[in-house]
Amino acid sequence: LNEYKLSSDKKTLSTTNLKSICEKQNIKRIDYLSIDICGSELEVLSKFPFNEIHVDVLDIRKTSVNKKLKQLIKVNTPLQIYRTAWQSFR
Repeated sequence: LNEYKLSSDKKTLSTTNLKSICEKQNIKRIDYLSIDICGSELEVLSKFPFNEIHVDVLDIRKTSVNKKLKQLIKVNTPLQIYRTAWQSFR
């Protein structure tokens, strides 16, 4: 930034996870969940409580889906899984 004589302000943000939101709102089922988190899908979904919250359709915005992510989804729930172009990879 200094090279271009730009300045930036430091911001502190608070975040929460999807499980906490569902617990606070007493949500036990999600009709459609879209995930677009730039390559961290496996890390995030491995912590998602599939045994507590049913997801009907999961849309993963990722161009390539690795074996670990596929296995995680197959083991945890009977979801309909789609990629960016709405092509099923399951």
